[in-house]
Amino acid sequence: MRAILASLAACLLCGCFVMDELDAADAQLGKATPKETESGATGAQTAQAGEGEEKESWWDKARTISSEEVSSEIVGCDLPGGRQFMKREDCQVRGGRVNEVGG
Repeated sequence: MRAILASLAACLLCGCFVMDELDAADAQLGKATPKETESGATGAQTAQAGEGEEKESWWDKARTISSEEVSSEIVGCDLPGGRQFMKREDCQVRGGRVNEVGG
């Protein structure tokens, strides 16, 4: 019984510590620097807005996830677990059905 009470007390005390830390962090987040209150937005927020527009325009033009050229050696390979992309020879060795990429 004492072990249960001791573990319950330990849990409650740890919970108090966690709540104190959360309250302190919340109070720090609520404080604004004078520069932020004058301009209404920080430089980081302005930069992020510009980056967002750049990222959206990139996605409109994107044909692949990476900026690298697509290798003609890479094919789609239909395997029992789904389609994967690999070299034609690797697909054949694994017993998959080859599908040309981009075709």
